[in-house]
Amino acid sequence: MSNPSRVVNIKTNVVKRILKDVQVVHVDIQDAKERVQTRINNQEDEHEVEHQKFVLKHHLRALPDALNRLQQASEDLQSIVDNPVYEGLPELESAKSVLDTAKEVLEKEQSSDAPKNGHA
Repeated sequence: MSNPSRVVNIKTNVVKRILKDVQVVHVDIQDAKERVQTRINNQEDEHEVEHQKFVLKHHLRALPDALNRLQQASEDLQSIVDNPVYEGLPELESAKSVLDTAKEVLEKEQSSDAPKNGHA
């Protein structure tokens, strides 16, 4: 069997990485929206506007994927936290904190008006 501390650390770091991915996708979406609006306001070539809209749609499609990965990784980490084999490990405190953050993000996303299927 693997070192329990190492398993907890790896699973915790996976959730942390996906949380960062979700943040980056939100930044990318906001940036793409601004680029589209800038192109429209500057009355740039229609091809440029359409290209930026395509980029925006790409970012909008990435959000549900990132949230699904976060959900799955959170469930994996929760099963480890709940497993008595890992009881008493100091790494569990960090894991629980990361899980709380992930749950908050997932709840916020579910309650928001964000597109769930990648469509604006």
